[in-house]
Amino acid sequence: MKLLTTPETIRREFNRLMDDYSEYRWATAWAGINFEFFNKLVKNKNKIRELIIGLDIQGTHPEFIEKMLDVQNVRYVESEEGTFHPKLYLFVRDDRWEMLIGSANFKKTSFHKNTEAVFLVSNADDNGNKLLNEANDFFRGISSFPMSLDELENYRKRWGTYHEKTSIISRMNGLDIPWEEYSKNIEDEENHDFEMRLEVLGVFRELFEKHGHFKTMESSERKAIAGMVGKSIVSGREIESAYFGKAADGFFMKTINDNNENISIALDKIPLVGDVTKQAYDQFIECFKKAFSDKRKHIAGATRLLAMKRPDAFLCINGKNDKELFKKMGMKSNKPTYESYWPDIITKLSAMKWCTSPSPANEREIKKWKGRMALIDCLFYE
Repeated sequence: MKLLTTPETIRREFNRLMDDYSEYRWATAWAGINFEFFNKLVKNKNKIRELIIGLDIQGTHPEFIEKMLDVQNVRYVESEEGTFHPKLYLFVRDDRWEMLIGSANFKKTSFHKNTEAVFLVSNADDNGNKLLNEANDFFRGISSFPMSLDELENYRKRWGTYHEKTSIISRMNGLDIPWEEYSKNIEDEENHDFEMRLEVLGVFRELFEKHGHFKTMESSERKAIAGMVGKSIVSGREIESAYFGKAADGFFMKTINDNNENISIALDKIPLVGDVTKQAYDQFIECFKKAFSDKRKHIAGATRLLAMKRPDAFLCINGKNDKELFKKMGMKSNKPTYESYWPDIITKLSAMKWCTSPSPANEREIKKWKGRMALIDCLFYE
């Protein structure tokens, strides 16, 4: 019997066992992809006699399941109560066997980063036969099921939703805060006239409610919404339209000056009330791109328009807020694309406590709540 406590020793023994033995009988809480033992398992599917994998809290990667769909001896567990949490790896050849029992899941982090403790036992150990019998009883007692292609697609959707909402939250450095704290933080920012920000969002919402379509607005109104002007008179009120990002993209500004119909059609895809879906966003982007003949991605202009129509669901990404915002979110790049804006920014921010909070009762708080996503600009604008 050995106790393995370093990634190096666990890797060395696991590699030896996978090579030396002809049958694998494993039960593990979660399984991952893209590491040496996953690749070796895929190449040695013929050695799998019994492989039981947990699906609780979406801890097993769907690509692992996909790679194992053609192996009848791979089955899965999803607990109704508690969590399926064993880590037992039995290797057999004829009358010889060895078994790893401990804390290591079948994931790259278990073999390379985590601090794990794993016992290696074998038929040569005292009470070896007793341990083998108990392991066999354990395997027989597990209630598991095979995975069909349809069930995999179902799991893949659940896995994607769960990880989109949770993977970044632990690294958000204090952004996942209750509404009351978030509301105070955005209002306490002294450098950017919070009252005017609320006024700007209110005026633009009235324009969308009044006209219905962007193309039917006056030129001065469209320019204000697009961030092409500074102080201006809109709907009889003087506002600083450049808050939330001033337009500096000549191609984008030309589409607004020309009242390009594709811009209006794109904005029509985003409802003025109710939930905004990824499908609606994708349709917006598809139409928005048609307004441009060049191949550049006009993400600042796109997010400006989105945020001004639905400030509760979108924020404007610009050169004055992206560096600090992305640093706070733990993201390496501050250059989003049409494709990354939704999953990397909107999905993650929309999972924050302040964003999922129900509407407040106080009238002033309601105004802030209706602009809660766009108003994060207060915290990061340089």
